This record gives sequence, C-alpha cells and structure tokens, in this order.
Amino acid sequence: MGFQLHRASNAAEAIAGADDPQLRLFTVSHGAEDEPQTDVGGQWRASTSSTASNFSAVAWFFGRDLRRALKVPVGLMDSSVGGTPAEAWTPREALEKNPDLKKILERHAEAVRKYDPTKAKEEYDRATKKHAEAVKNPKAEGKTSPTPSHSADRSCPRQ
Repeated sequence: MGFQLHRASNAAEAIAGADDPQLRLFTVSHGAEDEPQTDVGGQWRASTSSTASNFSAVAWFFGRDLRRALKVPVGLMDSSVGGTPAEAWTPREALEKNPDLKKILERHAEAVRKYDPTKAKEEYDRATKKHAEAVKNPKAEGKTSPTPSHSADRSCPRQ
C-alpha cells in the first residue's frame, strides 16, 4: 500500500521503535513500464527509524508483528505506487480473459488513441495558472490555500 509509515496515526511511536536488524525492507524503485519486469532496482536495508519512515505502513506493521510472533528474520518488499488502479497490477492475460475486465483494456486503448500531448500540455498549463492565481492571497482573505488539481485531463491515459 502506498500509505507510508510516517503518515500513520501512531507514526512517532512506531518510527521510534523501528530499529530491528531482523526486519529487512526492500523498496522497489518506481518506474512506468507497460510490461512485467523480471528485475527491479532497490536494495535490502535493516529496519531503522529512517528506512521505515517512508516504507508502506501496512507492510511494516504486518512484518513487525510477524517477526515478533515467529521469532525469525522477516524480509518485506514494497512495490506499491499510491493512486494506481488495480488493473495496472493485474496480468494482461487475466484482463483479456474476463469480458467485464476486458472493457478496461478497450477503454485504455481508446484513451491512448485519442491522447493529444499538445492538448494535455495546454490543460496542464491552464490548471497550473489557475492554481497560481488561486493561491496568491488566500490568507489575506481568511482562506486556506487550495491544493493543486493536476488531475488535469481525464482523457490522459494512466501510466
């Protein structure tokens, strides 16, 4: 899961107690690929307050509890990318075999076919300018600054 340990409700306590040389963490380097990969970047590191902080909270708590219960070394791999749809992690063959799921591939192919990088860039620039205007003086008006909306153009295919 893309939810990192430092965002957990008990993050300070968990991170302070994260030092455990028998709990090993491997964070897969992120990249956008259209095909499954047989090799990934990253390295194994012992769980410490600094290595655990940005690791998946769900995985870390699971691994910590498993290691304590079994009293054996545990290695965890974090290959999560927050905000990605489940179909991005589903084998293409599984999507193709299921008529309901095959529609996802068809919609994706249509979005790729219709994708216009010039239009997407214009929409991005428009949204960026709109956001810049919106955050100029919010405090003077007693408002909070809006967050960027760069969900931009929904016709843009997901990577």
